[in-house]
Formats: sequence, C-alpha cells, structure tokens
Amino acid sequence: MSNQLWDTLCQMCDEARDKWGVSAQEIADTLQQHRSNVSRELNRLVKHGLVEKKEGRPVLFRVARTSAGIQVFGRIIGAEGSFRAPIEQAKAALHYPPYGLHTLLFGATGVGKSMFARLMYEYRRISTQHKGEFVTFNCADYAHNPQLLLSQLFGSVKGSYTGASQDRRGLLERADGGMLFLDEIHRLPPEGQEMLFTYLDTGCYRKLGETEDGRQAQVFIVAATTEQPDSVLLKTFRRRIPMEIQLPKLADRPLNERIALIRLFCEEEARRLKKNIVLEPVAVQAFIAYECPGNVGQLKKDIQLSCAHAYAEQRTEKTLYILQSHLPLEVKRGALRLRYLLEKPELDHLIGTCQISTKDPESTEAGEEIPIHFQMPRELSDARYADRDNIRKIVEPQLIDLAHQLLSRAEEKLGKAYPPKVYAGLAMHIDAMVKRLKKGKMTSPYNLNELRKKYPQAFIVATESMTLIEKTLQIDVPMEEIGYLTLFYAYDESDNNWERGTTAVIVMAHGTSTASSMLSVAQDLLDISEGWAIDVPLSMNPEHAFEKLKDLAVKVDTGRGVLLLVDMGSLENFGALLSEETGIVTATIKRVSTPLVIEALRKANLGHTLEEIVNSIKANEDQSNVMVRPPVSSESGENARYVIMLCCLTGTGGAEQLEQLVKEHIHLSGGVLLQTVAAGEWNEIAKQLKQNRQRVVAAIGLWQGEDSVPLSMSPSDILLDSECERLQRFVNLWEQRFSLYQKMKSSLAVNMKSDQVDMLLEQFLDWLEEIEQKAGEYVTEDTFVGVAMHFVCLVDRLKQGERYEGRGDKAAEPPKTRLAKAVLRHLSELERQTRVVMPSFEKSIFVSMFNCETFSV
Repeated sequence: MSNQLWDTLCQMCDEARDKWGVSAQEIADTLQQHRSNVSRELNRLVKHGLVEKKEGRPVLFRVARTSAGIQVFGRIIGAEGSFRAPIEQAKAALHYPPYGLHTLLFGATGVGKSMFARLMYEYRRISTQHKGEFVTFNCADYAHNPQLLLSQLFGSVKGSYTGASQDRRGLLERADGGMLFLDEIHRLPPEGQEMLFTYLDTGCYRKLGETEDGRQAQVFIVAATTEQPDSVLLKTFRRRIPMEIQLPKLADRPLNERIALIRLFCEEEARRLKKNIVLEPVAVQAFIAYECPGNVGQLKKDIQLSCAHAYAEQRTEKTLYILQSHLPLEVKRGALRLRYLLEKPELDHLIGTCQISTKDPESTEAGEEIPIHFQMPRELSDARYADRDNIRKIVEPQLIDLAHQLLSRAEEKLGKAYPPKVYAGLAMHIDAMVKRLKKGKMTSPYNLNELRKKYPQAFIVATESMTLIEKTLQIDVPMEEIGYLTLFYAYDESDNNWERGTTAVIVMAHGTSTASSMLSVAQDLLDISEGWAIDVPLSMNPEHAFEKLKDLAVKVDTGRGVLLLVDMGSLENFGALLSEETGIVTATIKRVSTPLVIEALRKANLGHTLEEIVNSIKANEDQSNVMVRPPVSSESGENARYVIMLCCLTGTGGAEQLEQLVKEHIHLSGGVLLQTVAAGEWNEIAKQLKQNRQRVVAAIGLWQGEDSVPLSMSPSDILLDSECERLQRFVNLWEQRFSLYQKMKSSLAVNMKSDQVDMLLEQFLDWLEEIEQKAGEYVTEDTFVGVAMHFVCLVDRLKQGERYEGRGDKAAEPPKTRLAKAVLRHLSELERQTRVVMPSFEKSIFVSMFNCETFSV
C-alpha cells in the first residue's frame, strides 16, 4: 500500500493547498482502506522525514517541506512562476519510495536541463538519506559503439575485450546511492536503450564479461532530451521512466523572469570583471525583446559577448557601459520587436531604474559592494502612451548613445539623476553641434569662468567629457562646448527654469491643428509642458488671430520676451504689432517646422535669452530659402504614376528630414513617388508631373498649389498612429491600382482588337480619378478592375462597329453612393474624351457598378 498511499497523499495535498494537510481518515476513505492501517503507514513516513505531522483533532499529515530543499529549488528564477510545476514534479519523483521515480527531462536547447538535474541531485542529497555521487554521461559520445557503451554503463572485467587489462567500474557502480544523469538520451540507439531494461526493471546488472549473478545498485536515473520523447525513444524504454518533466522555453516565460535573468547574468559578469556594469536603455530594450532561440543559455552567452566587447574598449574604466554597438547582431534586432513587447501587460510593473548590488569576492573590506546599474529604458514607458519613436526620428543612434554615456558618467560623479528631457536635450544639442562644426560655424560662447565659479563640480565633469566626445565622434570640439555641457550637467529638476522666468515660445500656423500638432510633438519629445500654440484656420480673420496672440502673450510673458514661430502670410507681421501695442520684446522666426519648434523649446528650457535662441536658430538655418531640386524626369513616370508632395518651408535640411520621416512610417513599393517641393515651386513641379502623366494624390505640409489634392496632412500627423494608418491605407490604394493598371495594359493589349488599348485605359483612369476626387470616395481594387475591364471592352466593341440592342433582363439599380451619382453626372465627359456614345442601358449598368464599397479619406 505504501506507493499507492504516497501518490494519494501528494495528490490530496496538492488539491488542498488552502489547508495545512489531510487526515488519515480522508486518505483511508479515498483508498478504501482501514484508517488504522493508513495511520500506521503515515507515521512510518513521518519517522523517515518524508511526511510532516500536526497534532490535533483530527491529526493532519502532509508531504514534508524541507526548508533546505526549498532553498535549493528556490535558486531557480521562476521557482514560483514558470518552474513551479516542474519543481513539484521533481520533488514528487525524488521522494517516491524507496529510491524515487526515474525521470525524463525534455525541452529545447538552452532551457536549463543540466542545471535542473543538478538541483534535483542537491535536493535529493539534502532531503533524503541518499548521499551518493552525481555522475553525468553524454550518450552521444558512444552512440555508435554498443560495446564501449556497455562497458561505460555497466563496467567490465579483466580480459572481457582486447585491451581490458583490469577490472573497470561502470557508471552504475559509481552512481550507487546517488544519481546518474544521461544527457542527450535521444542519441542513445535502440540497442543502447535495451541495455538498460534489466536494470530499470530489477535494479540488477552485470559487468561486461561477467557470468555470475548480477550486481545490485541503487541509482536514481535522470535522462534529458531536446526532442519529443515519443519520436526518439522506444515505447518500452519510456514505460520504464515514469516521470516526464517538460521545462519551459524562454519565450514562454513571463517578462519579469526574463528581466531577472538579465540581472543575474550581469551580476555574474560584474563579479568576474570586478567592475560596475551599466546597460544603456537601448541595450536593455534589445535584450528584453529579442527572440533568443537558444533560450537561457543563449541569453547568458550574448550578455557575456556584449560585456567582452565593452571590456575591450573600456578596460581601464571602473564602469562598463554596454551600448547598442556592443550587442551581437541578433540582439540588436530585438529593438524592432518593441511594439510586440508593449502588448505584455506586466511591462507596466517593470519599467523603472533597478539597481543590483553584488559583493566583490576579493574586496579587502568586508561588505564592500559593486553597484550594477541596470537601467530600464524610459522609451518603453513613454511609447505605451505615445505611438512615436521620439528622438530617434531626429538624432542618429550614435549620438543618442553618446548622450546616454555622458549623462550616465555625470550621474555617477555628481550623484544625481537626470530626467528624460535632459537626455533628449543633450542628444539634440550634440546633433546640432556636429552639423554646425561641419559647416565651420561657431556659436556664441558662454563666460566659462563665471560658469566654473557657479557650477564647479559640473564644470569639472564637462571638461572631462570633452575627450570622450572627440574620441567618439573623431572631431575637434571647441572649448566653448564646455559651457553648454556644464549647463546640462548642472540641471536641477527642483530649480525649474520656467518658474524662474524664461523666453516664452508661441507657435502660430495656418490650419485647424498644424501649430498644436507641432507643439505636441516637441513637448512629448522633450518631456515638458511649456510652450504655446495658436491654430489659425484659413477662415479665421487675421484681426481675430492677432487678438488671440495678444491675449496669450500678455499672460505668458515673464519679462524675457516672446519668440514667435510662424509659417507665412500676415502672421509674419504679428511680432512687430505685438511689441508696439504691449511693449513685450518679441522676435519672429518664419517658416516654422517641427524640428525648429523642438530646438527653440530646448534652448528656452535651458534658460537661453531670446537673442541667443534667435541667433542660434539663424546660424543653423540654410542660407538658401528656396530649395533647388532637379526637374522631374520623364523616367520617373515609368516607375510611378502617383505622387505624394512633401511641401517644405525650411530649406534642404527640412526637406530631407521630412522625406526620411515619411519613409520610416509609410511603406512604398514603387507605385507611389515621394516628391519634395519648396515654397514657390508648387505649381511648377505640379505642371511637370502632369506632363509626365503623374497625379498628385496627397500633400504633406502646407500645400499652396493651384490644384487641390485628395489628401492633405501636417508633417506632425505622420507621428500619430491614426493619421499614419490613414495615409498608409490611402497609399496602399494607389500602389494596388498602379500594379493592376500595369497588368491590365499588358493583358488587354493581347485580347483586344483595338490598337489603342493603352490610350483608352489611360483616358478612363484620368477620368475616374478626377471623379473620385470630386466625390471624395475611391473604389476598391476589385471594383476598379471590374469597371475598367468592362469599360475598355465595351468601347473596343463599339469602335469595331458592333451594335448593341436593349436587353430584356432586369433594369440596373439607380445610383446610390456619392461616387455613383458623380459618375452619372460626368459620364458624358468620358464619352467625349473616348469619342463613343454608350447605349442608355449600358450607361445604367456602368453607373450601377459604382454602387459598391468605397474608400474615403
């Protein structure tokens, strides 16, 4: 009854976790045995330490929970999570009398099978009376040599085979009273599996060459495989290993366990290297998000490789900074999975800055610790609430990494923590500095002596930072930059510049949301709430717009002036009028753009004066206000029929930045062309496109061409998920139409009698797209193919002289959609262009085909 009672007790304790244990009577009822017999057997198990007993009425029993044993498995990350079930299975197998249940571990490469087997051995040695050795054997080593395999497993006697000069102990003999771990059991051939049958059945075996009665050994066998057991092991072999435990993949484990593993492996490397380890946000993000097909084993290896690369560059430093450049390629790609990662709800509880402390094993002072700063990326938290890539759309990754490294060192030396807006501000400052130095331009210097007196510690750190900047960027940095770095390092969150009085920045632009959208992007990026916007719809009276500006300026002016960022027209004169009527000092920057708003707010937040902000922006502006662009070539018409105009008001730099922004957010496959255009070039470029038979389907920026466009968007709209998705759907419509148009041209040319199929299709397409734009509705790809094929075939037959007579079938349904009604009104224009007269019943059928699903923008 012992085995049956043990199984029942384990099961009942597992089911009754809210109770201390179960009574002998409950077990007796389940087993249908007499209570006194069950009680006697339970007391025997208590004596052996396998069961715990609690006196009372009734007396309760439960499986022993040895504190030492719990401590062994408690070292596993996820012991109360993804590994809870495997641990409980392992304990049940280990405690099963008399010697335990042989166990099979299976799971993918790198999940920790060898580690788990070792912990099973430690737990067994501590919590039971079995104190034998832990013996490991890789079955792959002798998979193709059964004779040697037999000798390894069971041992051999002298003379049993050529070269056997003495008796040899086998693995079973060595592991007697302990555990034998058979790794890669799937590499053991069928004959090798059969060799173990006798021992698994009886506990007896013979050495190779022996003829006497078998030997006995009490060995607990744990086997491991990366394959599914039923595909590689004999059924008769599996039947003899009753306990099977599957270990989870890293991808199936919760996110908090993955982060704990990253911390653990960083801790191990810090001890080995005796250095602080700082993982930059982008590196942490990548380690958390990459797929890691090799599971925990690969994660550990990749962290070691990253530390090795960082160590090679920073061997003399006290702290290793793990940057994105130090990561293996497969890990770097992990950052691309960020959106998937953000869907995990537990991420909300894990964002923040964690610090790990580890003891230096060779420290001369007791208790001395090495702090490991494990920095979680703020971008992860921000991205949940704003679907934009923030600063990475404006600043190169190398400069972002450099800004992180500079601020991390400053935090360590100055004993302070910087908010995200300082990180963003420094990254953009470095970006602006690099561009300025490449153009040979200098900036207004600070009084370095005054800064040294006011911020002595920050000044020293700034001076030390110059070497790192020059080494990283391979450029000579003027000493004046020490002043800027000092101000960044001296930043104090509690000493708010805006409360102290700074230059007020007001954005004004035509449109219902243009100004507010640009300001919102800049505020999110810099993590500030300051700055103001006034949207000026085209229908708003200029006098009303000025009154709104005057009321706002009076409220927000702190005595240091107001900077106006405007787009065009009458808004350019508002600054002078505002100063005259209110006495507020103002400055106006024309042709506002999102990068310009970001730069102005950044400098204002750092405490720059109005004059300094204006001079800095003007120094970085391109000298040419009109972007020079080569004419649109006719060759581009062969590759794309549709065009999105990128309307730039800020010169060449702004044009390239806007084009890059669109390419990063919108997928283009050849049917749609991006065309940048500067102020004053709208009509000229549009005319060239028409000559190339290309159609403008959308404009991003302030479009002022003579012809209207189907879709007009602000540059900042690209950063909003809803607007970006709307544009992508619209682009997909034209991409698909272009592809279908190309296919129909080749197909119809073969099947139609007319030699003017291309011209007919072109005329129909031009007419249809004009009607769609007027109606504000666009046909789907299925409808487009149907109506285009129907029309071209109809006209082809009419031009060949075929006569049509009225049909007697059911009349076509009248026009219902806006598009169908517009088609009916303008059908005569299509007849005139193609020089055909459609029969009335064919007109009705043709119009009714537009009573279909349409796409609206």
